[in-house]
Amino acid sequence: MKTELKEAEAFFHALFCGSHRCPPIKPFGDGWIVSTEPSRFATFDFERLTALVFLAHDMCMRAELQHGGPGRVRIAVWQRRTREGHNWERHPTIEQALALWRRTHPDPELSGVACAQQ
Repeated sequence: MKTELKEAEAFFHALFCGSHRCPPIKPFGDGWIVSTEPSRFATFDFERLTALVFLAHDMCMRAELQHGGPGRVRIAVWQRRTREGHNWERHPTIEQALALWRRTHPDPELSGVACAQQ
């Protein structure tokens, strides 16, 4: 199912903290894509990578990182319409994704591989 531009705009504007900071959004198959610098894509201190994952789960949007050329990364998105069904048509909540992850990756606090306490 084709993703509407307004859905992609809502996602990317949230990711980049406003339309004025968002790179141009271009059609990409049945989805949309932006090209940006990879800086600030990290899991905590510059947490845009975490924001990408959380937004994708919250907004039921499949997100994919792609090589975008020297010094660039591309982010493609496709709207999913359901939380249930086949892998190619659904998108889980973050809670569902974490539960699935924990089936094969034990809680680090319980397995002794968590970060050392400071």
